[in-house]
Amino acid sequence: MVDPIDDARAAALVRRRRVTSELTDQLEQLATWRGTLLDLAELGLDVALTIGNERLRGHVRTVGSDVVVIDGADGHRYYARPPAIAAITADRHVTRRITGSREPTVTTGFATSLAELRDHGARVRLHINNGALTVAGRLVALGHDVATVALDAPDAPVTIVYIDSVDWLVAFKSADK
Repeated sequence: MVDPIDDARAAALVRRRRVTSELTDQLEQLATWRGTLLDLAELGLDVALTIGNERLRGHVRTVGSDVVVIDGADGHRYYARPPAIAAITADRHVTRRITGSREPTVTTGFATSLAELRDHGARVRLHINNGALTVAGRLVALGHDVATVALDAPDAPVTIVYIDSVDWLVAFKSADK
């Protein structure tokens, strides 16, 4: 004997799943690059970001207005500009669909991140123009659109870098010299 209540529940479940699937499909159509990065940050997944010939591995910590902060698997912290990131490889154990359908609300930007690193006397390596040039040393000064780095080499001059040319940087752990 067929139970009409069970049939009604089964039909309702099928309708609910169809609506949920359609809504998820709509959200995915609204996906943005930064929204996808935000989803990955909230899920705490292991990711590899491809920038030029480099792969940055770790967890997405923060997605700001024009910066993505990654806690690297090697213990260093990476700061990347979203347009410089060519691809994202996420942990294969994703438990839900990543829609990327919203924008981050954090207003932290690349310049703000640089100012914090300067204030802490951080040792950094800047990757410029898709890796064509790297500059490593202590971030000692920061202007409106320039950063000054005291190079690692003894008696080396400082190098002044146009901030907009920096694709990404690594801030080394304080124990690394």
